[in-house]
Amino acid sequence: MSGKSIRDQERTSSQQNNQCEKCDSYISFQFARVFGDNNNRVYGCLNCEKLHVLREGEGGTTNQ
Repeated sequence: MSGKSIRDQERTSSQQNNQCEKCDSYISFQFARVFGDNNNRVYGCLNCEKLHVLREGEGGTTNQ
């Protein structure tokens, strides 16, 4: 056992992928947690998508 909680392990693994999949811009862990998919991958961020698109859940999908 590594001694890290599951939440810490999830945060560490998602921080390794802290870029938008569409435009490679930096995104924070919190942004990925809110707007990303179940693995905290983001396929659209504020640099490449409009806010209303992200609010509708399109940041966590590849179909754009």
